[in-house]
Amino acid sequence: MSLKTDLTQADWKIVKAIPKSIAIKEIAEKSNLSRPYVSLRLQKLKDEYRIQASFKPLLKKLGLKPVVAIYRSSQSLLDFLKKNPPYVRSVSRIIKSTLDGLIVYGYVPEKYVDEYLDLIPEDPVKTYIGERIVKWRPDLSKATHYHRKKITVDWKAANEQAKSTVYEEEDLSRVPIDSIDMFIIREKEKWAYTPLTQISEIIEATWRSEKIKKKASPQLLEYHWKKHILKIWDFNEVRIFFPIEIAPIAFHYIRFKDDNALKAFLNAFSRNIIYNSTTIVLDERPAVFASIKMPCAEMIEFMKFVHNLGVEEYDLAGFMSPDTIIRYPIVYKMLKRGIWLPPKDLMELRQR
Repeated sequence: MSLKTDLTQADWKIVKAIPKSIAIKEIAEKSNLSRPYVSLRLQKLKDEYRIQASFKPLLKKLGLKPVVAIYRSSQSLLDFLKKNPPYVRSVSRIIKSTLDGLIVYGYVPEKYVDEYLDLIPEDPVKTYIGERIVKWRPDLSKATHYHRKKITVDWKAANEQAKSTVYEEEDLSRVPIDSIDMFIIREKEKWAYTPLTQISEIIEATWRSEKIKKKASPQLLEYHWKKHILKIWDFNEVRIFFPIEIAPIAFHYIRFKDDNALKAFLNAFSRNIIYNSTTIVLDERPAVFASIKMPCAEMIEFMKFVHNLGVEEYDLAGFMSPDTIIRYPIVYKMLKRGIWLPPKDLMELRQR
């Protein structure tokens, strides 16, 4: 099956150049397109909600863990989650035959995972604690193809890649960061190509509103960018938007037979195929919790692919319902002198 898209061949070249391009001029060089064209085209694609390019940090280098918790839905819980509790990144409605619930994603300091979960005033039905996140890499993909405004997946190529390649994991040692670093990351998560000069203006306007007498010059931000932020940069995530009616998001828990099967999945599916929205490698390796945006007609091929890798346990946790979707940015105030603050302390500060 193919997914229809309004992207042009030039747009696809831009998409494939984004992940490892820090600046627009690098995209132009890699795609053999002019810099003015790339700049204008990216802005148009962004404004029309056709693609999103976001800075993706390596969470472990920040001292954070991805945590997913699924709850039975209630109005009181939703009201609480609408108040942006510390370290919550997104809230969505999840539906399956036995559950009408809420699925909550958080990026949580490693030593505060239990405190974070205790802060939410309901007991989760399921909790998944991860060590890292793996996203689609169009620049590395050998199984996702574009032709005449259609995007297709070659499952045969994916199966071959699962047999013949090895997934390599990066050095994930902690990198010291501060609140300015987190402010830059927050803005780059919104759009990877927001210039530091513009972020400088945003930071200073925020500080003025908070009566903080400090400066954040572009030169200072450039220092932070080179000294700290590039060390935690994984790549720029690219998302191509498709209607949820065509490609619904489903949540999958998969426990593989061994670590080799897990690595094959990460390399041949998570990085390789556009349908991967977010794959979280869980602490309980070799297992993942994956949100996958896939046409229903492709589910059979996906199940064959997973089966061929070797699976010990599988659970379709549910489907995302579009009627409740809340997203929160990383909040720079959660960090003080390079140390993440406890969730309970942050909640008390907000209530004062």
